[in-house]
Amino acid sequence: VPYGIGLHAELALLEEAGLANDQVLRLATAGAALALGLERDLGTLEVGKLADFVVLSGDPLTRITDTLRIVAIVKNGVWLERQELLAPP
Repeated sequence: VPYGIGLHAELALLEEAGLANDQVLRLATAGAALALGLERDLGTLEVGKLADFVVLSGDPLTRITDTLRIVAIVKNGVWLERQELLAPP
């Protein structure tokens, strides 16, 4: 399963399995960082952690598939619009 879309498919499957959307998002963020031993640097928005996050149009707490509605990301503190992410290298 390809990483990008595979992550979104996994989120939807977790919801279908009965997990609440807040639990699904916590597993994909803080839980994943903990599993990788990176919880000091990743997984939550806190002072001193890496400024990596996704900006969405929608509410994944209401509809988990809204995680596909990516507007931009912030990677290492740099804002990148969706168009930049989809542009060929």
